[in-house]
Amino acid sequence: MDFYSERASALASGLGAPRKVASTALTFLRRFYSRHSALEHDPKDAMLSAVYVAAKAEESYVSADRLAAAAGAGAAGGSAGLLRREPLMLQALEFDLLVYLPHRALEGFWADVGAARVEAKREKRKGNNKNEASPLIGETLATAPAKTLSVARKASLGACDVLMRSDACLLFPPGQIALAAMRSGLKKAGVQGGLPREFLERAVSRAATAGGGGGGGGGKDEAEKASSSLISSLEESLKFLDALGAAAAVSPTPDAARAADARVRTARSSLAAAQRAAAAAADAGASEARAAKVAAKRAAAAAKEAELLGPAPALRTDEEVAAMKSKRRKSEVVVGK
Repeated sequence: MDFYSERASALASGLGAPRKVASTALTFLRRFYSRHSALEHDPKDAMLSAVYVAAKAEESYVSADRLAAAAGAGAAGGSAGLLRREPLMLQALEFDLLVYLPHRALEGFWADVGAARVEAKREKRKGNNKNEASPLIGETLATAPAKTLSVARKASLGACDVLMRSDACLLFPPGQIALAAMRSGLKKAGVQGGLPREFLERAVSRAATAGGGGGGGGGKDEAEKASSSLISSLEESLKFLDALGAAAAVSPTPDAARAADARVRTARSSLAAAQRAAAAAADAGASEARAAKVAAKRAAAAAKEAELLGPAPALRTDEEVAAMKSKRRKSEVVVGK
């Protein structure tokens, strides 16, 4: 799956499609195999169907002929096969083509950082903030060079793309994936401390407000306790996302992919043979059942006929036949006289 996820990203990029097409295709591919098995459907075919449907869903249409040509020998059946498999992909997705991608949330987080940096500089000029520290992003992000943050932003987009090649899209909401990507980008750019706790608290507060969880009773202490619990849970999720990203960043070698394909083909052949044998056994059992049913009907008809006609006359023995013949001859002699 990792190999074909990487192929899907490369294929969408090679076609000149926007970044969102590749991410949507990866989401469709993961959702498809949450309902089906690679033993049922070849991942190469499913990957192409996912890219084709994603391009339509994201309003960046790519024709079946162009996609099949870009895929080359990997497109089984060419454009006709691609069109034939499209309904299967749509059925597996239950025709739900709306995907909320983490890239938009990531852009929003970086916009928050930019706005906080501008506000911190304004406060410094007013004399209210000597070290440009910000209550939202802390001193490290507030004073980091713009070039460093530009590198971090670009790296975070790459980290977001890598996370979309994992199971993250099935396990976590887009906002948490975006935070993990942002933290990874800051780390790659060498920003010490990464995301400050204040920034995470702001994100949690926004999520709670959007979900209707803000403004509840219980007092300040309970509110702080609930916020602390949410922050701890978020940090655990970010650690798990870091692990997913690290695993997805390791590109599978072509040899490993070919070996995996060979194993899948062997298993698929074995499964098909077992299914054929089961179907043949079922047909044989059905034939025997039909024959037994016909025999039972014939026996029932014979019994009904015997009941209507009564018992058959008993057969006479040879002695009885000889006695009857002798009696008939004697009667003939008497009549002749």
